[in-house]
Amino acid sequence: MSSNRAIGLSSLLLIPMQVLGCASHVLLEAPPANAPGEQRVEAYDDLRPMEHQITVTTTKNSSFISDSVLQLNNGVKVRLPEDLLPLVPANSPAAESMRTAYRERKANQWLAFSAYAGTITGLILAGVGFGTDNNALKYGGAGMVIGGVVCFPLTNYFGSQYLDSTARAYKQYDEGLRRRLNVCNDADRIVPCP
Repeated sequence: MSSNRAIGLSSLLLIPMQVLGCASHVLLEAPPANAPGEQRVEAYDDLRPMEHQITVTTTKNSSFISDSVLQLNNGVKVRLPEDLLPLVPANSPAAESMRTAYRERKANQWLAFSAYAGTITGLILAGVGFGTDNNALKYGGAGMVIGGVVCFPLTNYFGSQYLDSTARAYKQYDEGLRRRLNVCNDADRIVPCP
């Protein structure tokens, strides 16, 4: 197998990995804080959080977030904290946690892709190198495998950071939503703030 064919084969193997683990975005909207009080209270009732669940899958050598869901009262399931940004004030603690979770998720995705890409491509190149007795491919491929393997522990770190930021964002969401809609607690019910 020529080195060009090996590179082409490794590219084909990596394409499906780019789309794995992608959650769907949801489009959420809320009326402005100066909308009629009844409309804001109704929006809060629809958009308020009902259940927050983060599922962490643990293997022998690592753990990763396999699902992160915030169920809203209207039945919508939010899997990406940044989808809640339009529903909270931009300068709120909830918004900052959502933006932080987004950055950490992106860093984790990039590192995971790099780890898998480096490892798989390195194995293919090293295999071709051993098959053709090409030292450049052998050692270059081995170096890529080592680089890919080094990235795996970093994905655990960023995955853990993402888990913490996601939990914090979901916990802060209710307060941010009430502030954004300008609604207040009055004993056991939500009313427009004075």
